Amino acid sequence: MIETRLIFVFLLLPKEWLELKKIKCIFARFYPSRKNQVIGEALKIRRVIKASLGAIVGIVLVACSPTRHVPDGSYLLDHVKIETDDKSVKPSDLKSYLRQEPNHRMFGLFRFTLGLYNLSGNDSTKWYNRWVRNAGTPPIIYDPVLIENSRMQMEKAMNNKGYMAARVDVDTVSKGKRMDVFYRVSANTPHYIDDIDYRISNDTISRLVERQYASHSLLKKGSNFDRNVLDEERQRISDMLRRDGFYAFNKELITYTADTADRSKAVDLTMNLVPESVANASGYRPYERYYMRKIYFVLSYDPTATDQIDVANAGTYKNYYFVEGDRPYIRRETLVENCFIRPGLLFSSRDVDNTYTAFGRLRIVKYVNIRFEPAGRNDEGVNQLDCYILLSKDKPQSVSLELEGTNSEGDLGFAVGATYQHRNIFKGSETFSAKVRGAYESLSGDLSGLINDRYTELGGEIGVTYPKFLFPFLRTDFRRRMKASTEYSINLNFQQRPEYTRVIWGAAWKYKWTTNRGF
Repeated sequence: MIETRLIFVFLLLPKEWLELKKIKCIFARFYPSRKNQVIGEALKIRRVIKASLGAIVGIVLVACSPTRHVPDGSYLLDHVKIETDDKSVKPSDLKSYLRQEPNHRMFGLFRFTLGLYNLSGNDSTKWYNRWVRNAGTPPIIYDPVLIENSRMQMEKAMNNKGYMAARVDVDTVSKGKRMDVFYRVSANTPHYIDDIDYRISNDTISRLVERQYASHSLLKKGSNFDRNVLDEERQRISDMLRRDGFYAFNKELITYTADTADRSKAVDLTMNLVPESVANASGYRPYERYYMRKIYFVLSYDPTATDQIDVANAGTYKNYYFVEGDRPYIRRETLVENCFIRPGLLFSSRDVDNTYTAFGRLRIVKYVNIRFEPAGRNDEGVNQLDCYILLSKDKPQSVSLELEGTNSEGDLGFAVGATYQHRNIFKGSETFSAKVRGAYESLSGDLSGLINDRYTELGGEIGVTYPKFLFPFLRTDFRRRMKASTEYSINLNFQQRPEYTRVIWGAAWKYKWTTNRGF
């Protein structure tokens, strides 16, 4: 460690100083037998650093003339700046609407990739020129059409944020073959929401939206008339209704009516619902709740197949149906434990999302898709859905090898490891893993260390990971809420050094989990 520090400290000294007798004495005090070698390493590293710095300086110098490949009559887009007269409108919020930006500057100073491109010559038939141009980026040529498109997009974005009278002006300043562009945004007074009303003909949805959902509404009196927020509110209400049983509902069924008085910035906003006769034209009833009827697990699903799924011979377990094929690869109990969609209960998009998450944690499952089909009404006139959970099997076993080499202050060594995994050892997507590793290192760095001064290590570990929370006396609903896995493992490690020989063993019982209040 001291040797490394000395080398890098003396890299800062002039070359002549390294030849001074006093400097050599300092090296000799720490390493009397290796002072010449250490000084030689410092000189060698110095030469490499100087060559690298020379190359970087050369590229920077070329980058200082970025207009080398700019055609006559054209301009390099040098700087782009956005200025606003309203503190609530940040220039960074409008940057995404730019259709043309300058070449990237490293640390805000050097156009490194443009400098690489400028190292190329004009003859594109030469391999060197082609290679350098591919490694770099060409100069961004000022395009007035793209600048105008950027101005229009910014103005439109300001209008969407409620600044209906906003204006965006563009100023350009040229110097030689360079062009600076300035976007000056005049926000003016925005329109704001003065009153919010609801015109929802369906009584059930009206009660939910106006009473239960309104407490978390994104629309606030006095806030800007922001069209993006209006759309987010439509999506929020649609998501809430789909979690509450309205399977066929979507945000396009919600519209707005905005009323403004002459020369007034106040907006009276009304939320509307598309008439029921129009909404039911798709064949579904988006303003009515749906309940789950039958739930099918299809184990050997082929995403590329177009054949209809045959459920005539499906088996049953706990009111669920199973299309397993000739060789079922996972237990029915595991599938039911990880399914949050239940027969007879109200449809909920949250249950669908949780089921996707749970099956994504089963390592034997490669692909999962959840599909719904209408099943008509039951005798009580309730809308019903059939659910198909389509699963594809992943490879159950894998083997991986690792090989590494080490060099610690001249001590050479190597290590070899192998890992075997079975992702479905007990047909419940349990993962069995077995690891072995061996390492060797010569401590002296010479041939004598191969026999006398050496470090050897042999180790192994076996373990099983269950994709669920295993613990006695826990309720089933609590297990379902926990995105948990349980791991049992045993390891053994043998180490031998000249100073000691020891054997270390251990056992572990681990839990890994996350909780979600949305369950």
